[in-house]
Amino acid sequence: MQYPTKSEYVKVSQDASDNLDMSTKATDEELNEAIIDEYGVKYSKDGIKLLKSPRELDGTYSIKRGTKIICDEAFGRRISLNHSFLNGLVIPDSVIRIGKGAFANCSFLRSLVIPDSVTSIGDCAFSGCSSLSSLVLPDSVNTVGGDWAFSGCSSLSSLVLPDSVDSIGDYAFHGCSSLRSLVIPDSVTSIGDYAFRDCSSLRSLVIPDGVTSIGKSTFYFCSSLRSLVISAGVTSIGNYTFANCSSLYSLVLPNSITRIGAGAFAHCKSLSSLVLPDGVTSIGNFEFSGCSSLHSIVLPSRVTNIGAGAFRDCSSLTEIVIPDCVTRIEESAFRGCSSLTEIAIPCSVTEIADSVFFGCTSLRSLILPDSIRGIGDDAFWGCSSLSSLVLPTSVTNIGDCAFAYCESLCSLVIPDRVTHIGDFAFEGCESLRSLVIPDRVTRIGDCAFEGCESLRSLVIPNSVTNIGDSAFDGCESLRSLVIPNSVTNIGDSAFEGCESLRSLVIPDSVTSIGDCAFKGCESLSSLVIPDSVTSIGEHAFCGWDGELIYLSPCFIYENKVLFDKEKSKIISFRDKETTSYIIPDSVTYIGESAFYECKSLSSLVIPVSVTSIGDEAFWGCSSLSNIVIPDSVISIGDSAFSGSSSLSNIVIPDSVTSIG
Repeated sequence: MQYPTKSEYVKVSQDASDNLDMSTKATDEELNEAIIDEYGVKYSKDGIKLLKSPRELDGTYSIKRGTKIICDEAFGRRISLNHSFLNGLVIPDSVIRIGKGAFANCSFLRSLVIPDSVTSIGDCAFSGCSSLSSLVLPDSVNTVGGDWAFSGCSSLSSLVLPDSVDSIGDYAFHGCSSLRSLVIPDSVTSIGDYAFRDCSSLRSLVIPDGVTSIGKSTFYFCSSLRSLVISAGVTSIGNYTFANCSSLYSLVLPNSITRIGAGAFAHCKSLSSLVLPDGVTSIGNFEFSGCSSLHSIVLPSRVTNIGAGAFRDCSSLTEIVIPDCVTRIEESAFRGCSSLTEIAIPCSVTEIADSVFFGCTSLRSLILPDSIRGIGDDAFWGCSSLSSLVLPTSVTNIGDCAFAYCESLCSLVIPDRVTHIGDFAFEGCESLRSLVIPDRVTRIGDCAFEGCESLRSLVIPNSVTNIGDSAFDGCESLRSLVIPNSVTNIGDSAFEGCESLRSLVIPDSVTSIGDCAFKGCESLSSLVIPDSVTSIGEHAFCGWDGELIYLSPCFIYENKVLFDKEKSKIISFRDKETTSYIIPDSVTYIGESAFYECKSLSSLVIPVSVTSIGDEAFWGCSSLSNIVIPDSVISIGDSAFSGSSSLSNIVIPDSVTSIG
């Protein structure tokens, strides 16, 4: 192969260069006509362009003198496959342009000197040069390829940008994890998105006066950044710009700033205080989320909106003044602000959104204005120090879990306009002693008052038609309750565990009683089931030994045993004193918990008509010593004989195909 001589590369004069094609792209024609040197490097036939280097090029390579352009991806690779072991490069002072990705992913390249002749460096030029520890850029450079220029140069520790550079592009220094210092020249007017993302060693930086905007996630995860000077010319900070700058403890924002993006300071765990510029009108979503050291912040008077999760988990924030112009506080705005003791909501706010004060465990005082119409789901969940609260008369809706686990809340008056009490609304309010439910409420949600162990009495208004599942489950101090004639359904476990409940009247309007509805109501002396009831769930009277009075024609109640209408199912065996019992031949199913804790029962005869034994059917029958399961039985439920401690022997017939 014939190789060019040195003179062939320098024959083109500087005067003629002005008329040459200065594109950094290597065309197919140029590659086909290329001159290849002894190292396999391709040059254009006129010697002006270095077109392409082979993957196997290693060691130090000197670019031929006279070369003016290093083409796009000349030494670079689109992905880092470590095919090139090039660790050194000498660039002659004839080079004036370096193309896009020229050295991209040259992961063994350690140092590089750019000569004063170079005026332009393309995008991604040094991207992925993970071993590049030093680089000198001359003042002659007026364009440093904006996007991804030094991205992934994880060994680069310092860099001085020439005064001619006017912008820092997107991802310019992304992943430069060893970069500790950088001087940004005064000529720079914009800093792009993700420009310094993951520069985890960068400690300080001065943003020059000419910069007017800082892109999104620009300093994301700059975990060592402690201080930052932002120039007075900056008007906008992008989304997540300083997110996860965990060492940033102080910051002064210039008054020129009018917009701060979502999550801008999220998880800046060392930031203790901040004053927002007067021109800011909105607090973005998650803007200060996770700023666990933030104890004080001043919101400008023009703010109209506080975004979702804006101060979420700001666990050191003790107080905050919400400006009068605020019209909306979005969901989870103050969630997890465990040190917040008091807050006043301005009259311009119309709704307490979902989870706004979720987990504000120190919140003791709260003033809600008359403008509030709705309390969202989980709004005050876990506000364990909130002892009193006045709901304004304007409130029409209380969401699911709205006051769940407000363990210090003693009393509450629900406004007259409320028509619905959500599921779990007051669950776990263990100090709640009195509550007034207005006449317009039509439904008491599932688990609405579950675990309200101090609640002693309650009047359910005539407007209520449904008592939800577990509505009063675990209200162990509840002694009396009046169910109005409007109620048609008593949900599963509605009064389970109400161990102090002494009297209860089920009205003629009720048609359905759910599973475990009165389970464990051990103080209830008697209960009348009206003739309107057509359905009774499993375990409905489990653990209750009081007198049952049946008026409904849909069931048969004889000798303290409750059957269904056809007498084919045993629902509840109520005689806790009897020692033996013969199940009637009509029975085909022994219901769930049918003989629950019949501790005196020692002998039982199951007829051949029975085909199924339900869950916990003989749970706690501690005296039952002998039982014969007939061949007709094909199914035995879960824990059917659990707690039958005297049962020494039991034979399971071959007919059984399912055992729980």
